[in-house]
Amino acid sequence: METILQAYTDAIHEACIVTIPGVGIRKSKIVHLGKKKYQQRTEEAQTKRWKEFCAAKERDTMWEKIFRVIGKTEKRSEEILLRNENGEILIPSQAAELLAQMFYPDDTMTSNHLSHTGSNYKIEESGLVKDDLPSLP
Repeated sequence: METILQAYTDAIHEACIVTIPGVGIRKSKIVHLGKKKYQQRTEEAQTKRWKEFCAAKERDTMWEKIFRVIGKTEKRSEEILLRNENGEILIPSQAAELLAQMFYPDDTMTSNHLSHTGSNYKIEESGLVKDDLPSLP
């Protein structure tokens, strides 16, 4: 039984060698060269597209181009809502007030730099008060 099984396996193996062509050295080189050409053309296409993208709008300023590139390349993240010290989400008016206090703190003589202190003294000497300053609409 085992000799019959071995003869059957050998016959199948020999039939496969005759009918199914093996991958020769030449074919593997062709695949390698094809892959190399594909990668090279892909890189060239990406570079060309990137140059077109960057030069697409000649009237854009440098900053508009930068923000356009960032907008296209950066993944969008979910907006993070501002919270107060208690962890409560702020409504828009509270958020605006918090940001104003953070980035535009009250103008006091003790917290100013030397150059700002000089400006404050000049304003006080001129008789202007906070209410006299022009307001923005």
